[in-house]
Amino acid sequence: MKQMTSAEADRYEEAKAYLSDYIRLYNHRHCNSALGYLNPMEFERQNASSSS
Repeated sequence: MKQMTSAEADRYEEAKAYLSDYIRLYNHRHCNSALGYLNPMEFERQNASSSS
């Protein structure tokens, strides 16, 4: 198995960080059928106001 070069390792870490950011953003914007087709932020906001 070939060892990763420093540049390859840097690109790998960059890609990993990018994907992590994308997933976090997607999860906050994506409408979810289990949440009544609201995104998690809207669902949380709606439930926080209805429980007060």
